[in-house]
Amino acid sequence: MTDAQASNNAVWPQEEEISLARLLEVLRRRKYWILGVLVGVLLGAGLYLWWAEPIYEAEGLVLIDLKQQSTPFAGLEELMPLASPNERLINNQLEILRSQQLALDVARRLRQVFVHPNGDTLRLLRRERATWLSTILGWAPSSEGGQSPLLSERELVARLQGVVRFEAGRQADVVKIAAQWPDPVEAALVVNTYIQAYQDYNLSASRARYQAAREFLEGQLRQSELALAGSETELEAYMQQQGTVLLDEEAKRLIELSAQAQADMSKLEVELNGLRTQLRNYQRQLEQYEPEAARLLTEANDPYIRTLSEQLARLEVERDQILARNPDARQQGLYNRELAQKEAEIQSLRRRLQERTANYISSILPGTSEAGSSGVAGIIASLRRSILETDIQIQALEAKRRELARVLEAYERQLRAMPERSMILARLQRNRLANEKIYLFLVEKYQEAQIAERSELGFVTVVDRAEVPLTPVKPRRPLVLGLAFVLGLMLGVMVAFGVESLDRRIKTPEELRDRGHVVLGAIPSLRVRRQPVRVGEYEVSGNLLALLEPLSPAAESYRRLRTALLYAQVDQPLKVLLITSSMPREGKTTTSANLAVAFAQNEQRVLVVDTDLRRPQLHEEFGIRRTPGLAELLSGQATLEEVLVAGPVEGLHLIPSGSPPPNPAEMLGSRRMRELLARVREQYDVVLLDSPPLGSVADAAILGAMVDGIVLVARFAYTPREMLERGRDVLQEMHLKPLGVVLNAFDPRRAYGYYGRYGYYRYSGYYGYYYGYYETYGDNGAPKARKKA
Repeated sequence: MTDAQASNNAVWPQEEEISLARLLEVLRRRKYWILGVLVGVLLGAGLYLWWAEPIYEAEGLVLIDLKQQSTPFAGLEELMPLASPNERLINNQLEILRSQQLALDVARRLRQVFVHPNGDTLRLLRRERATWLSTILGWAPSSEGGQSPLLSERELVARLQGVVRFEAGRQADVVKIAAQWPDPVEAALVVNTYIQAYQDYNLSASRARYQAAREFLEGQLRQSELALAGSETELEAYMQQQGTVLLDEEAKRLIELSAQAQADMSKLEVELNGLRTQLRNYQRQLEQYEPEAARLLTEANDPYIRTLSEQLARLEVERDQILARNPDARQQGLYNRELAQKEAEIQSLRRRLQERTANYISSILPGTSEAGSSGVAGIIASLRRSILETDIQIQALEAKRRELARVLEAYERQLRAMPERSMILARLQRNRLANEKIYLFLVEKYQEAQIAERSELGFVTVVDRAEVPLTPVKPRRPLVLGLAFVLGLMLGVMVAFGVESLDRRIKTPEELRDRGHVVLGAIPSLRVRRQPVRVGEYEVSGNLLALLEPLSPAAESYRRLRTALLYAQVDQPLKVLLITSSMPREGKTTTSANLAVAFAQNEQRVLVVDTDLRRPQLHEEFGIRRTPGLAELLSGQATLEEVLVAGPVEGLHLIPSGSPPPNPAEMLGSRRMRELLARVREQYDVVLLDSPPLGSVADAAILGAMVDGIVLVARFAYTPREMLERGRDVLQEMHLKPLGVVLNAFDPRRAYGYYGRYGYYRYSGYYGYYYGYYETYGDNGAPKARKKA
């Protein structure tokens, strides 16, 4: 072998390059795998769509209009202890809709409906019956003996929570309530029942605040009525006992002022009780999130705020006393100026108190803002702020109560200075008048609470009630089929590459070159005749296409292989060649026979020796006798002239294998075999040795050391890469390198999937020309009729 050929063969297996063309070749070669997987996935999707139960979706819309909620009457804010901060947030309303309690209310309402419009029991209330498909897939519900055919309330709640969903609009305060269920009528029924239950809950919750204020005032009113009746009874009894007691104008004036102060004190007590109740409510709510925070916030105080509250309370009491002593003081110049001065001081103190309160709350709750928070964080921030604000309001009212207590004590001292009978009468009249004032105050507030409760309609408005849907939303047939197509295609491609990676057989000449082999030629699939063909006195095999069909692409490929071998070593022509393979049934005998015919057609003297003494096939290819042959020649039982057989082509001779010997390897490696090769080297231009496979026995490796070149035959889509590598390793161990590899039975359409009637263009324009010529003109060269498109 030349240095150039050695350098070409020096590079052994290397990593396969991944290119787009190579990937496309794999996809084309495995297109039926891809198509099969795709059809399988589409068939599965079709079966799913056939068996899947249609699901209908009904939906309704409700508007949560926060501005629609009624505003409490003046003075009722402190008397509504159940007011919950952040209750108007849309997120909170969504949580209410998803709550277990609302679902339980809906379940109870549905159980009251019970009957479908068609007369059957609502399917929503029934336990699902197992079908054969659900049983196979594991979807069938477990059934126990004696189990009720209807769901319990808790089971129905669980089903409802899986059926219904709630979505809030991004820009508008609209909440969509949607339900998906196999029965369209029941789906609409579920949505409308949820809407009605939520609307009723909202109305009840909105009125609950005013109801709490009304109930609180109702209790205070009963106590005040009893106190008023008692004071009137005491006054009447005293008057009857003592007779007529006259009071001067100063005493009457003192009674009026004392009664007014006592009434103010009672009103203050009512407001304080409401604020304390409200504070406890806030504290209980905060303890659910932060147990210690409520106590710590209540214990926190600011002495400056307390001082400002006491000063403000003293000024407000002084102003009220000025007005009580002189109701027309605002129209009198001197009193008007004094009142104006008091009002200015009060407004100044209020501004300072508000600023100080805001700064104090910010210092206690740094970085918290109800407006900037949402969910649980917003609720906690609002509760903390409400607790601090309510506590400061309570401190201010307590300071005012202390000032009123001092005023009442001053009036009491004045009453004690009066005569005993007059003092007792003045006290009784004061008590009756004070109780009457507080009673009238409570009656007014109670009536306001009643009106506010009845006028509260909630803040939920039904925009759209659910209609019975006409078309199902599931399964989405176009989407399912589209996803199935994409998934099937992807899975098919994965399977194709998986099969390709697992398939270790050689399929293209590129694979051979990528693994360091020299490709001498690619022999296309043969159009084999089943019966032997008589050529003169020979009955040759139908595989001998170089002789039987000289214009076929296979014959042209053998001629190209002949040319490649003639010019493989220009300085030292190859005369003795070994044709072998890595494993049986790769076509080495067919290659040897056709190659011999091609050499003989080139007017060369050719000798083909069947060195496969174990399973000889060469004599069947040419239709000649088997014995005597090489075995008899090497054992001395026959001469060369006796074993030579003339072939069907001029210049072609053959030596069959002969009778099977007991020791083929020793016979092929004997001195007589070397002498035979030396003798025929002088008599023939080309000597071809058809040998056994390399991977089976050592015969081919023994002969490899006696020849000028070795040709390996690999079969398309049959020979594993590892077997070819093993055959090459066997030669390497004996310091032998093959001339190259012949890819036999090559099918370009299977390998690449896209070559048309002009054949395989990647390797030779001649090959493509003859392939097209053969398909166009037929075996005998006559034009072949073309089919109309």
